[in-house]
This record gives sequence, C-alpha cells and structure tokens, in this order.
Amino acid sequence: AAEVIKEYIENLKANGVNEEDFEIAKREVYGDLVSSLNNVEAISNALVDAHFNDTEMFGFIDDVAECTVEDVNKRLKLMFDDDNTTLSVILPDKE
Repeated sequence: AAEVIKEYIENLKANGVNEEDFEIAKREVYGDLVSSLNNVEAISNALVDAHFNDTEMFGFIDDVAECTVEDVNKRLKLMFDDDNTTLSVILPDKE
C-alpha cells in the first residue's frame, strides 16, 4: 500500500492535480467550512485555534476561496518528499 501511495504522489507531482478534481474538492472544502459556521462547537474551536496560532478566525475561509490549482501543485512538490518519509506498520492483535 505504501508503494502505491508513493507512486500516486509522484504521479501527481509530475503531472499536477487534475483541475476539475481540484475545483470539486475546493467547493466541498469551502462548503464544509461555511456550514461549520452554523455550529457553536466548531466556532468555539476556531476561535481557540485562531487565538493560539495568532491568526484571524475567518482567514482560512478566504484562503480556500482564493486557492488555485497552481498553489496546490506547488505545495505538493514542497510537502511530499519521498526521501523524508516514515512508514508505521500496525499488526493486528494475535488474540
């Protein structure tokens, strides 16, 4: 499974994220963020998170709205370094 994931990420890095898939995912993430504003617990968590990270509470919604497929492709190349990975194997309990 780890090799399949690595190959998939390498393919994305080489060819980029499909723009149509990106737009679908972006709309879904944006919709989830906006709908979370109707949840008191989510808003309180966002307030605490913003305070401790010294950020503006609603800035992340703007960030998602302004994000482009080019931004994602750049970040993909920066964040996924095959030479700097760790694999954890969890074996089932023998009982």
